[in-house]
Amino acid sequence: MNALCGIIRLDGQPVDKPLLKQVSFTSPKWKPDHHTILVKENIGLTCTQRFITPECSQSCMPYEHPEIPCLIVASVYFTNREELIQALGIHAHQALMMADCALALEAYLKWGKDCARFFHGKYFIAIWDKRDHIWFFAVDRGASVPCFFAYKEGRYFIFANYFSPFRILCDSISLNQNLFACFALDTFSETETCYHEVKKLPTAGYAQLKNGMLSSGKYWSIKDDREPVRHVKREDYYAHFREIFEHAVKNCLRSNYPIHSHISGGLDSTSVACMAAKLLANQQRALHGFTAISRNLDGPSYRSGWHYHELPLVQEVLRHYPNIQHTVYQTSPETDLFEILKTFYPQIDQPIRNMPNFDWIIASYDQTLGNQGRTLLSGQCGNGSISWTGDVGFVQKSRQLCAMYKIWLKPHTIYNDYYHQHRHDFMTSTFAQSHLRRKILATFHSQDFMLSGQQLAPLQSSVAPIGLWHGVIPLDPTRDENLIKFCRNIPQWVYRKGSDILQRRLLVREGLAGCVPEAVRHNTYRGEQAADWYLQYNTHHSKWLHQLKEWKDLPMVWDIYEYDQIMAKWEILPHIEQVTSSIVLHYGCNYLRCFGLCNFLSYLEKTLETMPKKPSCLQAHSRQLRHP
Repeated sequence: MNALCGIIRLDGQPVDKPLLKQVSFTSPKWKPDHHTILVKENIGLTCTQRFITPECSQSCMPYEHPEIPCLIVASVYFTNREELIQALGIHAHQALMMADCALALEAYLKWGKDCARFFHGKYFIAIWDKRDHIWFFAVDRGASVPCFFAYKEGRYFIFANYFSPFRILCDSISLNQNLFACFALDTFSETETCYHEVKKLPTAGYAQLKNGMLSSGKYWSIKDDREPVRHVKREDYYAHFREIFEHAVKNCLRSNYPIHSHISGGLDSTSVACMAAKLLANQQRALHGFTAISRNLDGPSYRSGWHYHELPLVQEVLRHYPNIQHTVYQTSPETDLFEILKTFYPQIDQPIRNMPNFDWIIASYDQTLGNQGRTLLSGQCGNGSISWTGDVGFVQKSRQLCAMYKIWLKPHTIYNDYYHQHRHDFMTSTFAQSHLRRKILATFHSQDFMLSGQQLAPLQSSVAPIGLWHGVIPLDPTRDENLIKFCRNIPQWVYRKGSDILQRRLLVREGLAGCVPEAVRHNTYRGEQAADWYLQYNTHHSKWLHQLKEWKDLPMVWDIYEYDQIMAKWEILPHIEQVTSSIVLHYGCNYLRCFGLCNFLSYLEKTLETMPKKPSCLQAHSRQLRHP
């Protein structure tokens, strides 16, 4: 794990070292294992490392090749380290002395910019090839480690995997209304941030800076993974799956520090936790499990087929794997999540999505850090891979297509009346209509969309800096590249035998027999997440309502939302006694999202007002603070 930032002066002027010190990453949660500021004329780099694997200390960054004039800074965790070592022809004994960043540099020297095609895992790499005066940048296929950058031709190129440096280093910054509009629509842009001047690399994105000119592209697409997997029997597919899944989990256990994992009781995170516990037991190691459940809510949920939590299933897992040391977390009604999230606003590029979930997400990071852990496992991407339901038949697919066509004609009607409090002129604008139609297309090709990494890409650029703040790297074996390739290329009948619940998601239900307890695999209901969000709403309603009134003149938000309707809805419901589907849709999703957008924009406005207006040593002219 590495918090990195770089400044490349394209005008040839030297970089000021105190400026790099000012933008270096610091967190009160952990002390760096290694920290360096490197200045070489017009190049400035700062790295703040936290070692995750035993090899990390062997190649501290910035890492320079011992023979060839090339240098790398990176935040990288390879999940195909052994395969990469073999492909590079490196002797096993020599590889013990090489961190993942050193392997990445060797790969670049062998394959050039095609090197990223050979990388699996979580990474953002920046390589300075002094031979040809080239900078090469790349992020993983899910963009799980963000690469933010600002490019001003003839002046500078700035890059980092956390967001705060750009407020100090850029000549000018201006708020990007398109990003906030996407946020309100629950759509996304892969490359935009809250500032017009700062971009980010998309999933599987790369960039090259040569002779001061920037070019970029993608080195991988989900469509590239067309390689059909053929077996005779269903059981052969299951055996193949178990082998890949075990390898995927094993590759996430490289740390010598205590390993932690979410265990919700659902199919995805529980499958990951069970496999991790099984593998760690063979090493006489414990797995630290984390389960979040709703406060004072038990049994069937307000939704048919759902329960408020799945703790009984988690307890079944604990009986099967006694090496799991388990923690159950419940949120406090007194917690004001919006106040907590303000801590992370300097480091993230957009408002927080899925707001209620972040209470337990942050708690899981704190739990990991408190147990001296540095790795946290999850099954976040499992819905598209290990627990994919399988495509429906032709008749049902045709019905879905007809329904989608009707929505296509009026895209603002998607999700029933979810957008009822959005302004009509905004919802009928070309911008909103085109973004919603892209969302409709994505849902029609849902497995490809989920496996491509694009679905979670907006969330990643928020989650990654929060993990960085805690010194904890989140790893998701259900996102493993080999696993994704397998899941995309097996016949759909492997996933399902019929329409009954127990006849779907068969990779887990049948394929992981002997690893995941039967009670979990044959469970027919699903578990809610953060269903007790309304307790915080009840506690802080009057405070939040007062803040909304203060934000009446906040720019951009009320070009998207109807202020009077939002206020009226908050005023008529000061206390939620029991949640319903309608309350969750409107208050738990839509209105809390609006409030979160206001909170984040308010922070940005105050930041703009307090930023220094005199030139920094990067700037030729005074800083310009402007709004679109």
